[in-house]
Amino acid sequence: MKATETKAFAGMGLAQIIRANKEVGKPVITPRTVNRYLASMGAFCQWLVVNGYLDANPTADMSLPKAKNSKKAIFTTEELQQLLASPLFTGCQSDDKWRFIAKPGNVRIEDHRYWLPLVMLYSAARPAEIAQLNIADVRKLHCHWIMHIMTEGNDDKSVKTKGSMRVVPVHPELIRLGFIEYRDRMAAAGNVRLFPAATRNSRGQMVADFSREFPRYLSRLGLMNRKGLSLYSFRHGATDAFRRAGYLDENFGFILGHAKASMTGRYGHLPEGMLDQRVALIESIAYPGLDLSHLHVGKA
Repeated sequence: MKATETKAFAGMGLAQIIRANKEVGKPVITPRTVNRYLASMGAFCQWLVVNGYLDANPTADMSLPKAKNSKKAIFTTEELQQLLASPLFTGCQSDDKWRFIAKPGNVRIEDHRYWLPLVMLYSAARPAEIAQLNIADVRKLHCHWIMHIMTEGNDDKSVKTKGSMRVVPVHPELIRLGFIEYRDRMAAAGNVRLFPAATRNSRGQMVADFSREFPRYLSRLGLMNRKGLSLYSFRHGATDAFRRAGYLDENFGFILGHAKASMTGRYGHLPEGMLDQRVALIESIAYPGLDLSHLHVGKA
């Protein structure tokens, strides 16, 4: 809120403005923005403490609690059916203008834009975690195909936390759709990365451009009537699928990357029995009524 530019607060001090705005109702900055400002100020204040200019950091414990939003935006079965039958997945008119021209055509999208939503839908992984995978990260372990989400092996990698490093089995539906065949083609072409066209923006954020453009594509399809739908809606949908299968949140937190750091997460070495449990968990992801038979096996 730019209080100094608002006539309703002319001549008021900060405390008066805060009280007056309860009646005026001007928009205020979000708790997330407040915490970002506090973090910046806190870093400077901590430097002052370390160098003897302050006795204590005045910003300590001042961060506002994050607003809890228990209701994440998730695609309905009908919305998923429409989206996964749209030109991005079946053929569009333009590779570079796909998000603006959502019309059928002969151009096949065969990179991360095709696979990220599908892999998220059947793994609950984050888009950046999938996009940065190396070919060697998708491999067989105890006769099961797995994705090893980690930081090692590539300086360009990152995960949200150390606990986010983990082994996630590849869902049978992804195998049916040709995910492993795609992996093998990328390897045969001499690539190190599974999705070589996936890039970071100037701030180092992986596939940030695709994440930003995806809602525009949804709008073109008429799927933005409900607020909050985004690339992350696939991750939220997979989380709900675990719950539908009867799992409690604490039963699958490690698959989401919410668990504490572990040696198995770091190195991807899992006992066979433990991996079998994870396979059963991933295979429980299902979307009753969703028909993906139109997506060709090994298409991309």
